[in-house]
Amino acid sequence: MLDNEILIGNKPLMNYVTAILTQLKEQKTIIIMARGAAIKKAIDAVEITTKQFYKHPTTTTITTNSTTLINENNVKQTVSSIKIILNKQHRSN
Repeated sequence: MLDNEILIGNKPLMNYVTAILTQLKEQKTIIIMARGAAIKKAIDAVEITTKQFYKHPTTTTITTNSTTLINENNVKQTVSSIKIILNKQHRSN
């Protein structure tokens, strides 16, 4: 995992909002990734961050994908994933 990547999982939503805000101070581009049920939490974290806390302009790129995996019972499952890329925009004074 790179320094600018945040993988969304089972932690509380606000932990991820805090992580995004921290990375936005240090990085120009941040990548938020999630799979399966965590996709909703990833979207919520980005929306809360950009709408309520981070007042500087950003651009967002969203990529979705799905992968077929074989679970422990040898059953094929399709798992969706999302990658959200936040880019800070320079402010002109």
